[in-house]
Amino acid sequence: MFGARCIRLVRHSEVQLKRELRQAVTRGVQMRFASSEINPSMPEDDEVKAKVRTGPFVPFVYNVEYINPRKETIARAPIYQASSSYHVAAAKRNVWIFATIGGYFSAALLGMDSIANSMSLLIGIPALVPLPFVTYFTTPYVHRIFRIYDTPEGEPVDVEKVKKNEEFLFECISLWGRGLYNCRVKLEDLRVANKRLGWVNLEVVTPPPKVDPETGKEVAVERPTRRYFYVADDSGGYKMERIWAIIERQSGIDNGRD
Repeated sequence: MFGARCIRLVRHSEVQLKRELRQAVTRGVQMRFASSEINPSMPEDDEVKAKVRTGPFVPFVYNVEYINPRKETIARAPIYQASSSYHVAAAKRNVWIFATIGGYFSAALLGMDSIANSMSLLIGIPALVPLPFVTYFTTPYVHRIFRIYDTPEGEPVDVEKVKKNEEFLFECISLWGRGLYNCRVKLEDLRVANKRLGWVNLEVVTPPPKVDPETGKEVAVERPTRRYFYVADDSGGYKMERIWAIIERQSGIDNGRD
């Protein structure tokens, strides 16, 4: 009787230890995932609330702007958070590691007279080929979305004023998969898209197309700037449902969303 109880206690301890180890590993993975530049809980007297990358070639070539809490406020919690951000970041990191190691060994084999050059190409080419494809398809992936209020920190928010000019902070995964960067997006500039084999479902057109008052149709602007994003359609709950409904109406799509 005593021996059976001891065995149960040992098994319970082992299960508890495994659970704690899994939790510790999960916390470590989340900590290593990417560092955010958004800090909604900053004190009011801080000058910088978040860094924002601007320009048509983000994240490759860009300018940096700052959100000042004395003029604007970032929501305390995101209205959207992607479920596969860690996997996308891991894919980006691993493909860079694979390409670096493959390129190094390929260059090392080229310097050896005893090994044919074709052998180095057999190692280098397969290691470098996945890099542009993974970068091309995963760059638009959005990790989180925060709402931006045109109100200083600590002051009440006017809902009617927010509805007239809604802005969001799109937090995307960096090129290397080891950090996050922010893009400022206006709701009126968002349009539904289907590009890059489904890895892009939103695009920002700046300046937005103009509406012809006679026909009611959009007139394309010459040489507009386009930025691409991917936001999961089934995440975010009722808050994102409303935003998707507005974007679809702006794109001339009617899916029955209100």
